[in-house]
Amino acid sequence: MLVPDEATMQTMRQAASARACLWRLCAEVAERPSEDLVGRLRDGRFGDEIRRHSGWIGEDSPFDELLKTLGAFVNRSARFSADHDLATLREEWDRLDPGTEVAATARHFAELADGESQAWGQGDHEAAKELRVAQFHEAEARLEHLARWCQRLDDDTQVLITQVLVRILAAQVTVESGRDLLGTLERSGGHTATFSFE
Repeated sequence: MLVPDEATMQTMRQAASARACLWRLCAEVAERPSEDLVGRLRDGRFGDEIRRHSGWIGEDSPFDELLKTLGAFVNRSARFSADHDLATLREEWDRLDPGTEVAATARHFAELADGESQAWGQGDHEAAKELRVAQFHEAEARLEHLARWCQRLDDDTQVLITQVLVRILAAQVTVESGRDLLGTLERSGGHTATFSFE
């Protein structure tokens, strides 16, 4: 049996830890917007967190274009108050009535990725690989539910930053499942949110 070397196990540990962090960010995306989330969107910290934790994906990262749009949101934030943005996002969230089960699912995947990261860190590569395979299969099992949630909100929102947040979750599902959910949303076409950063 081939045993990964220490450097490989540390790389895998870091990737699993980063995936857990991305899932936690997705849990925030799937909840009613908080003051903290809006503040981090406005000052760029939220985009920085995604950039930091998605770097392991490489040049094919589905987050890249979304990060550019988050940067545009930061640039326009000087023209609008934090209270305005929070009220706008919460009003839209309440109108969409997205439910909370997706946030719970994202937290569940974060816990699984944390367990994988710990196994890699402890040198238990067999347990780590089993946990990774289990995450993949579970993502496959829950894909349709997550896809329907993303599709409905992406279609129905009239607020561009809400659409971007939904697509962040779609990008994470794309990374975890290998199915291009983000591309599906982008190709489904016709819908453009009316909220403008201009």
